[in-house]
Amino acid sequence: MTDAPDSPQQTWPKGPVPWSVPTQPTANAQMEVRAPQQAAISPALPIVFTILWALVMVGSGLASMFSFFLFDAGTDQVSVWTWMIFFGFWGTLLLCPASILLSWIAWAVTRRRTGWGRLARGACYALPLIGIACTLIGFGAGELLCGGSLTCG
Repeated sequence: MTDAPDSPQQTWPKGPVPWSVPTQPTANAQMEVRAPQQAAISPALPIVFTILWALVMVGSGLASMFSFFLFDAGTDQVSVWTWMIFFGFWGTLLLCPASILLSWIAWAVTRRRTGWGRLARGACYALPLIGIACTLIGFGAGELLCGGSLTCG
């Protein structure tokens, strides 16, 4: 014989039986309304961007190591475009790990949201493009305006 009551309507000394389901609402029962849960977004996109930015970070690390050679002739007559290339390499190197970290944080925080959550994740994924754009603009403008010379003034 057990200590449990025979009927779910019987009460324990401290309240109703835990497994009992009331058939009729009582006076103090409250209706609970829950919003439907949205499905969580798959982590496929953060995984893809983690791999992509890790590979870009390796390439940018190599370019950053050799970026000091842009200034072999000194920094007196170096063009703005050369500085853009230099800071583009280093910016990409620093923005890639920041993007990886922030994109996972943004995914974890906003994986069940749409709207601003998508914008936050997109901004985190696109962060290294700032450094890449700076590098490409520096190379392109240096080639067009300076004829490929790093010391045009």
